[in-house]
Amino acid sequence: MSDRREERLPKWAQEELRILRAEAQRWKDKYKAHSTLYPDSDTFLIDYVSGDVQLPPNSGIGFKLLPNADEWRAHAPRTRQERRACT
Repeated sequence: MSDRREERLPKWAQEELRILRAEAQRWKDKYKAHSTLYPDSDTFLIDYVSGDVQLPPNSGIGFKLLPNADEWRAHAPRTRQERRACT
């Protein structure tokens, strides 16, 4: 325990603090592993659910179109003025 006051807490609260500290350490270790994985890279895959993932240097990112992409492409704005009108 990191604080003498914790000795006076109920056992369930002491256990909850232990679990939270272990989880915080796990996240710190995960962050450290990802941030040092590719130190020369400035490319990240941004994922709002599971967090950012650093990619190797000179990585490429590909996009796969949906099966109905031709339908979308037929209605997509083609000129700069058409694109501005959509925003």
